[in-house]
Amino acid sequence: MEREPLKKVSVGGTGVGKTFQNKKFIDEEYSNPRNPNARKTLIYDTNLEFKDVTPLAVQDIPKFNNQKAIEVRRILPLNPTTREELGMDEKYDLLCEIVDHYQFRNGLLYLEDINNYVTSVANQKHLINLLTTNRHKLLDIFINLQTFRALPPRVWGNINVLQIHKTNDSPFQSKIQDQISGHMEVLRIAHTMVDTKTRIDPRFFVILDMRTSKITGNYTIEDFIEACKKYLSLNQKKMNNYIKMHNVSSQTAEERLIGDFMYQYNGNVKLKK
Repeated sequence: MEREPLKKVSVGGTGVGKTFQNKKFIDEEYSNPRNPNARKTLIYDTNLEFKDVTPLAVQDIPKFNNQKAIEVRRILPLNPTTREELGMDEKYDLLCEIVDHYQFRNGLLYLEDINNYVTSVANQKHLINLLTTNRHKLLDIFINLQTFRALPPRVWGNINVLQIHKTNDSPFQSKIQDQISGHMEVLRIAHTMVDTKTRIDPRFFVILDMRTSKITGNYTIEDFIEACKKYLSLNQKKMNNYIKMHNVSSQTAEERLIGDFMYQYNGNVKLKK
């Protein structure tokens, strides 16, 4: 069976541990020598955060593609002559060099805050094309953002894993409703759990696999049930329809629906109490 490329987006504000978790993911899934599926990682470090990662000149990408050693390298958004930081349009041009001209392949491409340099409609279309036509390059893509609105609406329909941290905005914006319509319920439960848990632990997050509609994370049975109850309290129509269809009490309807949610959306193998 042909391997499906990873198209992952991590969303979270500053100070929520997002970069730490993203580095941990790269270390465990891509650069871990004990992982038989380990692959090379190229970080487009537009925020200059990965200071412990060795830089790679963009023209050396073909050599990086051909080397057998599993390694993490980063591309710096700097003028090679003056070492000054590139402007917005220049950063986008450099991304095009990474993907289209020098064609990084067979690894993970990590992109920071793309909304800072992928701004025009044409550039957004190019990003969508990158997400939808990279299968032949065996290229996984991991996009890191600070807000949900930073992700272009059409890109939503082309990601397969969403990592949700605490943010200052909501994923339920009118401009992306059509793109997430098939995942609305599970996304609301996941977002509710993050919103509730981060009031106590700002670094809490969950991962939603858009392919299976499964939520995973460091949560308990009670956390999941509480998120489901809050979701149902805001979706009385669903409750009323179930009560009418099955002729049961509101308590029974809630219990059964939460049981259905647990079966459909909980991705943790074992939930701790």
